[in-house]
Amino acid sequence: MSTILVLASLTAGEVDSPTLELLTLARDLGAPVALVVGDVPAAAAATLGSYGATAVHAVDCPQLTASLVTARAALVTEMATATGAEVVLVAAGTENAEMAALAAAGLGAALVTDAVAASDVDGSLHVTKVVWAGQHTVEAVVQTPRAVLTVKPNAVAPSPDPMGGCVPAVETRVFVHEAAREAVVTALVPSAA
Repeated sequence: MSTILVLASLTAGEVDSPTLELLTLARDLGAPVALVVGDVPAAAAATLGSYGATAVHAVDCPQLTASLVTARAALVTEMATATGAEVVLVAAGTENAEMAALAAAGLGAALVTDAVAASDVDGSLHVTKVVWAGQHTVEAVVQTPRAVLTVKPNAVAPSPDPMGGCVPAVETRVFVHEAAREAVVTALVPSAA
């Protein structure tokens, strides 16, 4: 069974809905492994497990929250390599799209953005995505051994693992990368439209 790395996010110690969607999709592709930046409370680990995460990697690197996407891309690349993940799933969004592109380049992987579905068909990863503001649907078959997908919000209905899941052990890692120190985001201000 393939390892599927899911970039998970928590808010106030609780697992975000997009992460539950990603884990639901990941279960259909292989064995989900959650990657969380920061601490993972016991209740969050239990939730991740109940949605299918077979392992949870908590990464301690305070600079990641204020660094540019290059540091997060380096983290995802390193963890995908360390876990042997064939597919990396991240929630779609502006920063995550950029991070996913950098991670895909670092892994030599295919990149599919704004995916709404994915499945393993006879050992090939088939991905459905929408383009032109949802006016067209594209069906793609990944031609590389690895793939990084950004998944559109609400594309997958989150559902707990019907097999029950279990509380996975949380492995904490320290991540240090030069990209986390090169530049720091000091303010994020919306522009006047």
